[in-house]
Amino acid sequence: MIRSSKAIFIFNLFSWIFSCLCLQAESDALEASRILFQDSLSRLESDYGEKVEELGLRYAEKIEEIGEIYRQQGDLDGLLLVNSQQEAVKKSETLPDVPEDDDTALSSVRKVYDQSLDAIVADHTQKVVHLQKVYVTYLKQLQTKLTQENNIEGALGVREAVLKIEDSTPLVVDNQFSVPADPKKVFRVEWGPPRHKRQVVSFFDGFKKLYPIDMNRDVRRVRGGLKCSRGRAVVEGLGDVFHKAVQESGEWTLIADVMTSKENQSGPARILSYSKDSQLRNFTLGQQGDNLVLRLRTSESNENGTAPELVLGKLRVDDPSRVVFSYSPRGAICFLDGKEVELSEITGELTTWEAMPFLIGNEAVDSRGWEGVLKGFSTTNQALTKEQAQASSIP
Repeated sequence: MIRSSKAIFIFNLFSWIFSCLCLQAESDALEASRILFQDSLSRLESDYGEKVEELGLRYAEKIEEIGEIYRQQGDLDGLLLVNSQQEAVKKSETLPDVPEDDDTALSSVRKVYDQSLDAIVADHTQKVVHLQKVYVTYLKQLQTKLTQENNIEGALGVREAVLKIEDSTPLVVDNQFSVPADPKKVFRVEWGPPRHKRQVVSFFDGFKKLYPIDMNRDVRRVRGGLKCSRGRAVVEGLGDVFHKAVQESGEWTLIADVMTSKENQSGPARILSYSKDSQLRNFTLGQQGDNLVLRLRTSESNENGTAPELVLGKLRVDDPSRVVFSYSPRGAICFLDGKEVELSEITGELTTWEAMPFLIGNEAVDSRGWEGVLKGFSTTNQALTKEQAQASSIP
């Protein structure tokens, strides 16, 4: 409670300081406001991380008593489930799912944890949004002041700062944001690390946004990932924005941890797909036979990304693999579990990418379902060097 009150006080103090910065010279005020904004954002992130960590520790303490009951009852499965939860908290990993039909004390405590975590995330999001609005309001006031003083150069500098915030702020209007035409801006998307749960998170120029994952009944969260039984999950909203970032930078990287449940699958069976249907896509990571394959749309390929279809290596049943694929007009790089993959030649630019659904496990239409576990993934609009790709490919 003390930490929470302190965080609120600091947060309100930052808002007041923003309003006072107008009294400074414009060059000093602009730089001071930028530093204050970044510092405020860092403090909010730190406070958020502390709250999540404390919640995890309280959860671990609660279920320790439940584990002791399971031990006394000789319930091996229950004890193993509790131990796995505690181990995940200790390592700051994703908490394994509690079976949906579980009506024990463990299930009740886990529901309280999930609800508390959702509340922490919502509170953090609200504070970040407010901080962004305070900052933008101050900048607009400063822009007006400079314009009235006929300091056009200074006003244009402030306007540039305003546009930078408004274009990169993920939570300003109708839960939408646009990607500015600046290839140096890194747009990174990931799912899998702790706290993401049923949400994909994106990071852009210091801001983050959460996208919900809508799963049908044949996709479910299991220990360490999403289990796909020929089902489909849609990352809502991401498909409308990510393609813009890739178009502007001309580069793209995908990192995925996958574990197949069947040696022979066809379609190829879709693991991750940024596509409209079975014939139109930006990219698809899939399984054909026991091969991991990639279809990538470029200005030199067809709309299906099959010219060529790239073979990335072999998959083994119930054996996790990490693939790193990185592409720029300079060429493609791929590593599978630390070993470089020899690829067919692929050329062209990524300017033909379009807004399409971002999918897990199957196409939006025309079933190409996959059976396996997606343990995590990240994708960005930046290419990696060979050294970076190799380092990233080792789990």
